[in-house]
Amino acid sequence: TGVASIDEQHYQMFALADELYHALKGEGSHNGSNVQEIIRKLADSANQHIEDEEKLMRSSGVDRRHLSHHEASHKDFINQASSMWSYQHSMASPADIVHNYWTAWLSYHILTDDMPLVRQINRIREGFSASLAFEEEVASQSVSKEHLSLRRLYRVVTEQNLELANTNQLLEARVIERTRELEMVSRRLEIL
Repeated sequence: TGVASIDEQHYQMFALADELYHALKGEGSHNGSNVQEIIRKLADSANQHIEDEEKLMRSSGVDRRHLSHHEASHKDFINQASSMWSYQHSMASPADIVHNYWTAWLSYHILTDDMPLVRQINRIREGFSASLAFEEEVASQSVSKEHLSLRRLYRVVTEQNLELANTNQLLEARVIERTRELEMVSRRLEIL
């Protein structure tokens, strides 16, 4: 992006995502026991990055329309990442899925949210109003049909993943409930 502190945080999150991948695979110096520690570091890093980025937007006076969109993007990411992690134990290949999600989302976010943010901040620093900087950014984006399709696809996949996670949690709760019921019936039958 050209903002050193933000770029350093991006690099750190990519490195932690790679480290998590290797830990989940049990590769190298990782034996799987430090997965929770890496997740904590990654979550802390992401939360700090989001906080810093949102402070930067506010202190730079970025247009509210961009700020709202950017904050919603951060919130969606947190919800999706949390949901994904909560059901990673039932994934066939959690290392690949979690790693690919983190790195793809981060790359996409940098290109579609952070780079436009930095261009707007630069225009504001040049003396343009936040509103004009935002409108120029929107107008200058030659959003292709492919890009719009990718955005829609991302939204659909995100919503489906959240629905699947919720359904999975409901099914797991039902399995636990039914198992308890069967155990009680089994004990009753043993008594007879």
